[in-house]
Amino acid sequence: MRLEDEGAVNVVAQAVNGLDAIRLIRLHQPDIALVDLRMPAATGIDVAAAVAKEHVPTKVLLVSACVDAAMVARARAAGAHGYLPKDASRSVLA
Repeated sequence: MRLEDEGAVNVVAQAVNGLDAIRLIRLHQPDIALVDLRMPAATGIDVAAAVAKEHVPTKVLLVSACVDAAMVARARAAGAHGYLPKDASRSVLA
């Protein structure tokens, strides 16, 4: 909802866990998927890896309360296109 309020973002789906995120990304193939690092069933890194492996054109951006260099490196190696702190402002997220 915070992103849609910015006006430049159209939210097409919301997942309840990592496996649901993968399914919805396959189905909708959005330009960007904003995915939490820690989710039930599959992590955000798992989601990024699945999307990259399947060559889905969606860019996966991970958000987390914990941002450290090692985790960013793991996320990027798995195929994530970016990594943002959860407390980022709406304009930064958009």
